[in-house]
Amino acid sequence: MPCPRCGAPLPDPPDRFCPSCGADLAAPAPAPDAVLAPAPPPPPTGRRPRPGTPWEDRGRIGFVQALVETTQKVLMAPQAFFAGMPTTGGVGGPLLYGMIVGSLGMIVAALYREVFSALMGSTMATLGNSGELRRLMPLLTGGASIVVQVVFAPLAVIIGLFVVTAVVHVVLLLLGGARKGFEATFRVMCYSEAAAVINVIPFCGGAVSGIYFLVVAIVGLAEAHGIGKGTAAAAVLLPLVLLCCCCAGVAVLAVGGLASVLSQMK
Repeated sequence: MPCPRCGAPLPDPPDRFCPSCGADLAAPAPAPDAVLAPAPPPPPTGRRPRPGTPWEDRGRIGFVQALVETTQKVLMAPQAFFAGMPTTGGVGGPLLYGMIVGSLGMIVAALYREVFSALMGSTMATLGNSGELRRLMPLLTGGASIVVQVVFAPLAVIIGLFVVTAVVHVVLLLLGGARKGFEATFRVMCYSEAAAVINVIPFCGGAVSGIYFLVVAIVGLAEAHGIGKGTAAAAVLLPLVLLCCCCAGVAVLAVGGLASVLSQMK
C-alpha cells in the first residue's frame, strides 16, 4: 500500500513511520478535500499611510476648529504636521486655507500700518505737495486703503502661492529633490501660510512672520518630498538670493547711471 502522505510504497507489513517522508502512519489521514490554509500576507513595506490634516477633515470637526487646529500644528509642530500631510488629494482645500490665513495676515498688517501712520500725524503730508500726490494719498492711507487691501488680499495671496510654488518646485527639480509632484510642493506652501498669523504681533510681526514662513516651508518640503533639509533649504533660499542679487545689480546700475548724468551736467 502507498503512503497516504507522499504516495511512496510501504513495506509489508508497514512500519509506523514512512521510510520516505517519515510521516506517522498511525495518525488519522487528512480528508481528501482538505484545503491548506492560505499563507499570511507579507508585512507591509515602505511608509505608513499619512493620517491627514485637521483642515481636510473640517467636514467632521467643524470649519473653525479645523482652521485653529491646523494653524496650531503648523506653527508648534511643523515636522509632525507635514509628516502626516497627504501629498495628493486636490489643491482646493489647501488653497482655501492658505487664502484665508494669508489674507487675514495681510489685513492685520495693513491695519497696523494705518494705526502707525495715524500716530505719525501729518508726516506723510509733508513729503510732497504735488496735486497728483494729494489725489493718491486717500488711496494709500486711511479707510480707502484698508478697503482696497481687504478686497484684493485673497487674489494677491492666491497669485503669490502659485508663483512661489512654481519657482520653488523648479529649483527642486534642478536639485533632484522633487520626488513628489507639483501638488506636494503647493500643499506645503499653502499650509506654510499659517505663519501669517504672527502678523498680529505689533512692529516686528511682519519680519518674524516672513522668517518663520521660510522655516516652516523648508521643514514641509523635506517631509513631503522625503528629502534632506539642506536640499529643501536650498530650494527655498536660492530664489531669494537670486532676487537679492538682481535687485542689487539694478540698484548699482541705477546709481551708476545717475552718477553719469550728474557728471555730464557739471
